[in-house]
Amino acid sequence: MFWFLFASMPSALDLAAENKTACPPYTFPEGVEGGDSDPCKPYSGFHLTSDTDPTCSLKCKPGYEEMGGTGVSTLSCGSDLQYTGALKCEKKKGF
Repeated sequence: MFWFLFASMPSALDLAAENKTACPPYTFPEGVEGGDSDPCKPYSGFHLTSDTDPTCSLKCKPGYEEMGGTGVSTLSCGSDLQYTGALKCEKKKGF
């Protein structure tokens, strides 16, 4: 009777396979949000995977800037399950 509820749930094997390709949850620093193209999504537990969803874009929020940079970046989850491309934005003076 309730088989349909379990048919749509991921199996333990599916979850174990994702854990082998998932970077840890990403915490968005203050002043950083998802970029304009393929934006990273700031919610609790957000993460990328090294195989099926390896990248997303970041940018500085309005009123913030990246010192010495453009204020945009591509966050990537590598095969070592570590992130590269993290962005650090600081509040603009006068805001």
